[in-house]
Amino acid sequence: MRVKKIVLAAAITMVAAVTLAGCGKKSSSSSSVTTTGSTSGNYQGVIENGRYKTSKARGVNTAQNANVYNLKAFESGLTNVSKLVFSTKSYIFQEGQYLSSSTLDNWLGRKTSSNPTGLNPAKGKSSDPNPEYIQQIEEQDYMQQSGNSLKLKGIVIGIGVNSEYTYQKTTDGPDYTKKISDTEVQKQGKLAAAKILKRLRARKDLKNVPIVIALFKQASDDSLVGGTFFAYSKNNGSTISSWKTLNYKAVVL
Repeated sequence: MRVKKIVLAAAITMVAAVTLAGCGKKSSSSSSVTTTGSTSGNYQGVIENGRYKTSKARGVNTAQNANVYNLKAFESGLTNVSKLVFSTKSYIFQEGQYLSSSTLDNWLGRKTSSNPTGLNPAKGKSSDPNPEYIQQIEEQDYMQQSGNSLKLKGIVIGIGVNSEYTYQKTTDGPDYTKKISDTEVQKQGKLAAAKILKRLRARKDLKNVPIVIALFKQASDDSLVGGTFFAYSKNNGSTISSWKTLNYKAVVL
Protein backbone atom coordinates (compact mmCIF):
# COMPACT_ATOMS: atom_id res chain seq x y z
CA MET A 1 0.00 0.00 0.00
CA ARG A 2 1.39 3.37 -0.97
CA VAL A 3 -1.09 5.80 0.45
CA LYS A 4 0.83 8.77 1.73
CA LYS A 5 -0.49 10.69 4.71
CA ILE A 6 0.80 14.13 5.66
CA VAL A 7 0.25 16.74 8.29
CA LEU A 8 0.72 20.34 7.27
CA ALA A 9 0.40 21.98 10.65
CA ALA A 10 4.05 23.03 10.33
CA ALA A 11 4.38 23.24 6.56
CA ILE A 12 4.35 27.03 6.40
CA THR A 13 6.99 27.45 9.09
CA MET A 14 10.00 28.17 6.92
CA VAL A 15 8.16 30.42 4.48
CA ALA A 16 6.29 32.27 7.19
CA ALA A 17 9.36 32.74 9.36
CA VAL A 18 11.28 34.35 6.53
CA THR A 19 8.39 36.38 5.15
CA LEU A 20 6.98 37.66 8.41
CA ALA A 21 10.31 38.50 9.98
CA GLY A 22 11.09 40.78 7.08
CA CYS A 23 7.82 42.68 7.08
CA GLY A 24 8.03 45.94 8.99
CA LYS A 25 8.92 46.60 12.62
CA LYS A 26 8.18 44.37 15.55
CA SER A 27 5.62 45.59 18.07
CA SER A 28 5.92 44.44 21.66
CA SER A 29 3.02 42.61 23.33
CA SER A 30 4.92 41.43 26.43
CA SER A 31 8.49 41.02 27.64
CA SER A 32 8.87 37.66 25.86
CA VAL A 33 6.28 37.79 23.05
CA THR A 34 6.44 40.12 20.08
CA THR A 35 4.65 40.32 16.76
CA THR A 36 6.16 40.90 13.39
CA GLY A 37 5.09 43.85 11.30
CA SER A 38 2.86 43.22 8.30
CA THR A 39 2.49 44.36 4.74
CA SER A 40 -0.87 45.12 3.19
CA GLY A 41 -3.05 42.05 3.04
CA ASN A 42 -0.76 39.83 5.13
CA TYR A 43 -0.97 38.73 8.75
CA GLN A 44 1.43 39.64 11.50
CA GLY A 45 3.09 36.60 13.05
CA VAL A 46 4.13 35.69 16.59
CA ILE A 47 7.71 35.72 17.89
CA GLU A 48 8.28 34.26 21.35
CA ASN A 49 11.55 34.62 23.26
CA GLY A 50 13.20 35.91 20.11
CA ARG A 51 12.10 33.00 17.91
CA TYR A 52 9.29 32.58 15.42
CA LYS A 53 6.59 30.54 17.19
CA THR A 54 6.19 27.28 15.31
CA SER A 55 3.45 24.68 15.32
CA LYS A 56 3.07 22.03 18.02
CA ALA A 57 2.99 19.53 15.17
CA ARG A 58 6.32 20.68 13.75
CA GLY A 59 8.52 17.79 12.67
CA VAL A 60 5.81 15.57 11.20
CA ASN A 61 7.09 14.41 7.83
CA THR A 62 5.46 16.28 4.97
CA ALA A 63 7.73 14.88 2.27
CA GLN A 64 5.56 11.79 1.75
CA ASN A 65 3.08 13.60 -0.49
CA ALA A 66 3.75 12.57 -4.07
CA ASN A 67 2.46 15.86 -5.45
CA VAL A 68 4.24 18.96 -4.16
CA TYR A 69 1.57 21.12 -5.82
CA ASN A 70 -0.96 19.78 -3.32
CA LEU A 71 1.29 20.94 -0.49
CA LYS A 72 1.59 24.45 -1.89
CA ALA A 73 -2.08 24.78 -2.79
CA PHE A 74 -3.20 23.57 0.64
CA GLU A 75 -0.83 25.89 2.47
CA SER A 76 -1.65 29.07 0.57
CA GLY A 77 -5.31 28.22 0.11
CA LEU A 78 -6.00 27.75 3.81
CA THR A 79 -4.60 31.20 4.59
CA ASN A 80 -6.84 32.67 1.88
CA VAL A 81 -9.86 31.01 3.47
CA SER A 82 -8.81 32.39 6.86
CA LYS A 83 -8.80 35.91 5.43
CA LEU A 84 -12.50 35.51 4.61
CA VAL A 85 -13.24 35.26 8.34
CA PHE A 86 -10.33 36.81 10.25
CA SER A 87 -9.22 40.18 8.90
CA THR A 88 -5.48 40.73 8.50
CA LYS A 89 -6.02 44.17 10.06
CA SER A 90 -7.56 42.80 13.26
CA TYR A 91 -5.98 39.40 13.84
CA ILE A 92 -2.47 38.04 14.33
CA PHE A 93 -1.49 34.69 12.82
CA GLN A 94 0.02 31.98 15.00
CA GLU A 95 0.93 28.47 13.90
CA GLY A 96 -1.19 25.77 15.52
CA GLN A 97 -0.62 25.24 19.23
CA TYR A 98 -3.43 22.86 20.15
CA LEU A 99 -2.96 19.80 17.94
CA SER A 100 0.27 17.87 18.48
CA SER A 101 2.14 15.66 16.04
CA SER A 102 1.00 12.49 17.80
CA THR A 103 -2.63 13.62 17.80
CA LEU A 104 -2.63 14.35 14.08
CA ASP A 105 -0.77 11.13 13.28
CA ASN A 106 -3.53 9.20 15.03
CA TRP A 107 -6.32 11.16 13.36
CA LEU A 108 -4.82 10.58 9.91
CA GLY A 109 -4.62 6.85 10.51
CA ARG A 110 -7.27 4.20 10.10
CA LYS A 111 -9.76 3.59 12.88
CA THR A 112 -8.75 0.42 14.70
CA SER A 113 -8.95 -1.02 18.19
CA SER A 114 -5.50 0.41 18.87
CA ASN A 115 -6.30 3.73 17.19
CA PRO A 116 -9.93 4.59 17.98
CA THR A 117 -9.49 8.24 16.92
CA GLY A 118 -8.52 7.40 13.34
CA LEU A 119 -10.57 9.40 10.84
CA ASN A 120 -10.07 6.86 8.05
CA PRO A 121 -12.06 3.61 7.92
CA ALA A 122 -10.66 0.19 8.77
CA LYS A 123 -8.82 -1.35 5.82
CA GLY A 124 -11.23 -4.18 5.05
CA LYS A 125 -10.16 -6.67 2.38
CA SER A 126 -6.59 -6.37 1.14
CA SER A 127 -7.79 -7.21 -2.37
CA ASP A 128 -10.30 -4.36 -2.32
CA PRO A 129 -9.50 -2.09 0.64
CA ASN A 130 -11.51 0.86 1.85
CA PRO A 131 -9.89 4.11 0.73
CA GLU A 132 -8.01 6.33 3.12
CA TYR A 133 -9.95 9.52 2.54
CA ILE A 134 -8.34 12.03 4.91
CA GLN A 135 -4.83 12.91 3.78
CA GLN A 136 -3.78 16.06 5.60
CA ILE A 137 -4.79 18.37 8.42
CA GLU A 138 -3.51 21.81 9.36
CA GLU A 139 -4.31 24.09 12.28
CA GLN A 140 -3.97 27.87 12.23
CA ASP A 141 -4.60 30.07 15.28
CA TYR A 142 -5.76 33.69 15.16
CA MET A 143 -4.91 36.00 18.02
CA GLN A 144 -5.66 39.53 19.19
CA GLN A 145 -3.72 41.72 21.57
CA SER A 146 -5.25 42.16 25.00
CA GLY A 147 -3.16 44.51 27.11
CA ASN A 148 0.30 43.01 27.24
CA SER A 149 -0.67 39.56 26.03
CA LEU A 150 -2.11 37.75 23.03
CA LYS A 151 -5.42 35.92 23.34
CA LEU A 152 -6.81 33.22 21.09
CA LYS A 153 -9.81 34.51 19.16
CA GLY A 154 -10.26 31.89 16.49
CA ILE A 155 -8.99 28.63 15.01
CA VAL A 156 -8.94 27.49 11.39
CA ILE A 157 -8.65 23.79 10.54
CA GLY A 158 -7.90 22.63 7.01
CA ILE A 159 -8.81 19.07 5.99
CA GLY A 160 -7.38 17.57 2.80
CA VAL A 161 -9.51 14.81 1.23
CA ASN A 162 -8.20 12.39 -1.39
CA SER A 163 -9.76 12.31 -4.85
CA GLU A 164 -8.13 8.97 -5.55
CA TYR A 165 -6.64 6.11 -3.55
CA THR A 166 -3.65 4.02 -4.62
CA TYR A 167 -3.09 0.58 -3.10
CA GLN A 168 -1.49 -2.83 -3.65
CA LYS A 169 -3.34 -6.12 -3.37
CA THR A 170 -0.12 -7.92 -2.43
CA THR A 171 3.17 -6.69 -0.99
CA ASP A 172 5.36 -5.25 -3.75
CA GLY A 173 2.63 -6.00 -6.26
CA PRO A 174 1.32 -3.61 -8.93
CA ASP A 175 -0.43 -0.39 -7.97
CA TYR A 176 -4.19 -0.06 -8.32
CA THR A 177 -6.07 3.21 -8.15
CA LYS A 178 -9.60 3.90 -6.98
CA LYS A 179 -11.19 7.15 -8.08
CA ILE A 180 -13.20 8.89 -5.36
CA SER A 181 -16.21 10.82 -6.61
CA ASP A 182 -16.81 14.48 -5.79
CA THR A 183 -19.90 13.42 -3.84
CA GLU A 184 -17.84 11.05 -1.72
CA VAL A 185 -15.06 13.63 -1.24
CA GLN A 186 -17.61 16.09 0.14
CA LYS A 187 -19.28 13.45 2.31
CA GLN A 188 -16.04 12.20 3.87
CA GLY A 189 -14.70 15.71 4.40
CA LYS A 190 -17.84 16.79 6.20
CA LEU A 191 -17.91 13.64 8.34
CA ALA A 192 -14.32 14.29 9.42
CA ALA A 193 -15.08 17.96 10.07
CA ALA A 194 -17.93 17.09 12.42
CA LYS A 195 -15.72 14.72 14.41
CA ILE A 196 -12.83 17.17 14.63
CA LEU A 197 -15.10 20.00 15.78
CA LYS A 198 -16.50 17.88 18.62
CA ARG A 199 -13.01 16.85 19.67
CA LEU A 200 -11.83 20.43 19.80
CA ARG A 201 -14.88 21.54 21.77
CA ALA A 202 -14.18 18.82 24.34
CA ARG A 203 -11.14 20.83 25.36
CA LYS A 204 -11.84 23.37 28.09
CA ASP A 205 -9.61 26.01 26.47
CA LEU A 206 -11.43 25.74 23.12
CA LYS A 207 -15.07 25.70 24.23
CA ASN A 208 -15.88 29.26 23.26
CA VAL A 209 -13.62 30.32 20.39
CA PRO A 210 -14.92 30.44 16.80
CA ILE A 211 -13.68 27.44 14.83
CA VAL A 212 -13.53 27.54 11.05
CA ILE A 213 -13.16 24.26 9.17
CA ALA A 214 -12.21 24.29 5.48
CA LEU A 215 -12.34 21.30 3.11
CA PHE A 216 -9.75 20.69 0.39
CA LYS A 217 -9.95 18.26 -2.52
CA GLN A 218 -6.54 16.74 -3.25
CA ALA A 219 -5.39 16.64 -6.86
CA SER A 220 -4.16 13.33 -8.26
CA ASP A 221 -0.50 12.46 -7.76
CA ASP A 222 0.35 13.18 -11.40
CA SER A 223 -1.53 16.47 -11.65
CA LEU A 224 0.44 19.56 -12.69
CA VAL A 225 -1.64 21.71 -10.36
CA GLY A 226 -2.60 21.28 -6.72
CA GLY A 227 -6.04 20.71 -5.32
CA THR A 228 -8.54 23.34 -4.22
CA PHE A 229 -10.64 24.27 -1.20
CA PHE A 230 -14.32 23.74 -1.94
CA ALA A 231 -16.19 24.61 1.27
CA TYR A 232 -15.79 26.14 4.72
CA SER A 233 -17.87 26.53 7.87
CA LYS A 234 -17.58 28.96 10.78
CA ASN A 235 -18.84 27.46 14.03
CA ASN A 236 -19.53 28.77 17.51
CA GLY A 237 -20.96 25.53 18.85
CA SER A 238 -20.00 21.85 18.82
CA THR A 239 -21.90 20.95 15.64
CA ILE A 240 -21.40 22.21 12.09
CA SER A 241 -23.71 25.18 11.56
CA SER A 242 -23.70 25.36 7.75
CA TRP A 243 -21.31 25.16 4.81
CA LYS A 244 -20.34 27.92 2.41
CA THR A 245 -19.25 26.88 -1.06
CA LEU A 246 -15.92 28.03 -2.47
CA ASN A 247 -15.54 28.21 -6.24
CA TYR A 248 -11.76 28.10 -6.43
CA LYS A 249 -10.04 26.60 -9.47
CA ALA A 250 -6.41 25.67 -10.11
CA VAL A 251 -4.92 26.07 -13.58
CA VAL A 252 -1.55 25.61 -15.25
CA LEU A 253 0.00 28.85 -16.52
